[in-house]
Amino acid sequence: WNGLSSDALNTNPYEEAFTDEWGAVLGYKTWLLTPGRDKWHYGADGIGENAVMTPMMEVNSTGSLGEYNFTGGFNFSNVFYFGFSVGIQDIYRSQTTIFSEAYDNNTPEVAGVAYLRHMTYKQRSRMSGTGVNLKVGAIYRPVPALRPGLAVHTPTWMSLTHEYIADMKTEFFAQTSRSAETTLGYTPWDYHSPVRLMAGVSYTVKNFAALSFDYEKTWYNKMGLARDNDSAGDYRNNI
Repeated sequence: WNGLSSDALNTNPYEEAFTDEWGAVLGYKTWLLTPGRDKWHYGADGIGENAVMTPMMEVNSTGSLGEYNFTGGFNFSNVFYFGFSVGIQDIYRSQTTIFSEAYDNNTPEVAGVAYLRHMTYKQRSRMSGTGVNLKVGAIYRPVPALRPGLAVHTPTWMSLTHEYIADMKTEFFAQTSRSAETTLGYTPWDYHSPVRLMAGVSYTVKNFAALSFDYEKTWYNKMGLARDNDSAGDYRNNI
């Protein structure tokens, strides 16, 4: 059994639960979920069998991905050409998700049970980070008709951070309400894209034909994604 007991939920639940379980913790703290036959099982006693649920969801998302390049090139006697580009990337994404339910015809059936009128669950997350990469290339022309070339794109080394927070509010027919908010979840990530190698050669046959050969290789097995321990202690996605 991988769940949390009601004892843990009443002490420090956000340190014990995985981030994707924080919504269930909020449900317990706002009486949306209530303990069942023991402290390891839960139910929604505040929703009667005849209740009519009207759900609504709203998602607001914004973000951007930009790259700024600094480039340069050199020409040595029209025989050897060399160029480079330094790229700086930035990434930003923010999303707010609001999920709510209205409970109609949710009349009391059991004495002492608080019956729900409305529930609102809001999640807010933000991802931001910066990265850098280098691209270099060269062309060699020993004779005017022959042009071999080589280019290498280094990985983009990127440092990312992810922040997450959520809150929930429940309203009951008994003119009471409950609200709760998670702690701030903070996760740092380190990412690097694969290396790319491009090579080619072209040959011009006088003024009527051109022959070329190109080769490209990308080392996807060398890309990586890793993260440090986050504030919720969720290690399942470490790579």
